[in-house]
Amino acid sequence: MGEINIVSAGGKVHIGDWCYVGPGAKLWAMELIEIGNRVFLSHGVQVFDNNSHSLSADERHQRYKELMTAGRHLQRETVAHRPVRIEDDVSVGFNCAIMKGVTIGRGAVVGAGSVISHDVAPYSVVVGNPARVVGESKQ
Repeated sequence: MGEINIVSAGGKVHIGDWCYVGPGAKLWAMELIEIGNRVFLSHGVQVFDNNSHSLSADERHQRYKELMTAGRHLQRETVAHRPVRIEDDVSVGFNCAIMKGVTIGRGAVVGAGSVISHDVAPYSVVVGNPARVVGESKQ
């Protein structure tokens, strides 16, 4: 099954009832990832509520040195983060990336390999990088 990675103090993940997080899927929470009920996250899906790394080359290098010498990060990283919300009855195809600050509306379907960097309306079908609407799903 998938992994939940809390990448800073205070990071939270809430998962509703009857959800599936497939093999190799990873949730990377620095702030909050909310997943509704009956959500399907296929294998390899990545959900990020943060930018993962600083935009500063010096800060990235310092963080790498901490990992190599201390085996862990010693200071909190200063990266942008915003909550992610995946509403009820959403289906996300394999190897998708869902980026910080996004809400995927109820009943939406995300095609395999898509990158979600903007909100997805309820009952939309989206595909691509960046994802775009190609149809509607049904209730």
